[in-house]
Amino acid sequence: MFTYHIHINGRMKEAGFTSAISELASGFQLTGHVTTSGNSLLVTCNALPQTAYQFYQCILKQAPGNFTVESHHMSVAPKEEFDCFSIKDAGIEALKSFSVC
Repeated sequence: MFTYHIHINGRMKEAGFTSAISELASGFQLTGHVTTSGNSLLVTCNALPQTAYQFYQCILKQAPGNFTVESHHMSVAPKEEFDCFSIKDAGIEALKSFSVC
């Protein structure tokens, strides 16, 4: 199992993409988190290589119509451990973290 970073930059007209990513991660039984900052999303997750790639492709295919993807990439990241998949606020991380365990 490896830790991956998935970076997605784009324009979002309304909220909802992070919740969709969280639900998708649950379907793949992934652990990690998604964080938003301005017009970018960072997904950090633990997965086997093929599962991580499939998850990445599903995120791109299922991007809501209100989100225009401008650039994206996936890379292996330093190993991290997670108990579940969560949505984290980039501003006040610890106070505004929502968990879907």
